[in-house]
Amino acid sequence: MNFLQQGMNILSMAIIAYGTYLVIFGVFNIANDLKDSNGIRIKESILTTLGGVVIIAVGAWLPQVNINFG
Repeated sequence: MNFLQQGMNILSMAIIAYGTYLVIFGVFNIANDLKDSNGIRIKESILTTLGGVVIIAVGAWLPQVNINFG
C-alpha cells in the first residue's frame, strides 16, 4: 500500500468518526427536543442526524478512490 492510500484510509477513518459524532449528537438532540415539544429544533436535529449519515457514507466511499499516478 502506498503512502497516499494510507493517508486516504486515515482520512476516511476521521471522516467516519466525525459522521458518527454527528449521528449520536443528532439522536440525543432529537430525544431532548421531543421531550420539550420543540418543533423547529426537532427538524434541525433530524437534519443533523441525516447529515452525519451522509458523511459516514462519504467516509466509507473515500478509500475506494484510485489515486495512483502511474
